[in-house]
Amino acid sequence: MVLNYLSRLKGGEKISYEKFAKEINVDRKTLMKWGKRYNEQGLSGLEDKSRRPKTSPFKTCKAI
Repeated sequence: MVLNYLSRLKGGEKISYEKFAKEINVDRKTLMKWGKRYNEQGLSGLEDKSRRPKTSPFKTCKAI
């Protein structure tokens, strides 16, 4: 979806985040987040990310 937006911009079309977000039925903030990830990380930034925490400081020990 972000790639579609970027290709339309490169093609000379002027379209706002808000308008394109409505077209693809996502929140404008979500689209902006995807755009930022793409700018920082390229295509790999658009892959699904794990929502699992990196650490669990209050995890119950295995002995219990």
